[in-house]
Amino acid sequence: MYKLFGWINVCIAAMMIMYQIFAFINRRYIKNEAITKQLNTYRFMHKVFGGLLIAGTIVHAVLALGAWSFNAGMLSGIAAVLAVLAAIGFYAAKKKALFIIHRVFAAAFVVLMLVHLIFRI
Repeated sequence: MYKLFGWINVCIAAMMIMYQIFAFINRRYIKNEAITKQLNTYRFMHKVFGGLLIAGTIVHAVLALGAWSFNAGMLSGIAAVLAVLAAIGFYAAKKKALFIIHRVFAAAFVVLMLVHLIFRI
């Protein structure tokens, strides 16, 4: 069961990353108004997926280990929580520094998640 939650988390993270990729492509190369309207829906879903990712990460950790353990998955989960907290802070305070911190922790989350998947640590 813990593997299912792990792969669900990977799918949620992929959908969150796809939003950023589509937004970048549309902003730089396509500049299509219809895509921009669709991205507004994805922007809302990005926030929902962030909450689901945190919940899924906690469930995955508890099911896999039964207790807290220090590994790449735990570091990935901590990076995800810090990214969500920075995003909430940015949403509330509208400070660009919090948005940059959000992106740094999101990138750390992706790298640590890949390390966790590839090396199984």
